Amino acid sequence: MAFLCYADNFDKKVNSFRDLAHFAQYVTDWCSARLVSCSLLWSPTRGVYAQMECCQKADQERVIGKLMQELYGEKRLSVSSVTGGEYAGVSERSYRVDWSVVASEAA
Repeated sequence: MAFLCYADNFDKKVNSFRDLAHFAQYVTDWCSARLVSCSLLWSPTRGVYAQMECCQKADQERVIGKLMQELYGEKRLSVSSVTGGEYAGVSERSYRVDWSVVASEAA
């Protein structure tokens, strides 16, 4: 079962591979969550947002709790979640960058 979280409201703070790696590290360290994957996505209506797949429901709850309470950089992110599905709002005009693919290609 997939435990997905979405973080919005990045504005232009997160838009590169380095930013994605920093955000994934932040979620792993600061939120004490184990992630299966972390991806940056973009759509015309949402702009840049992150999709995180957590290992367990408890990880998902920690991510949501921390990101709702703490600032990321100087921004308050909005967070949503889905359990058991994968809706990312991705369409033909959108794109997704998965950090695990980037890291493996670079190696």
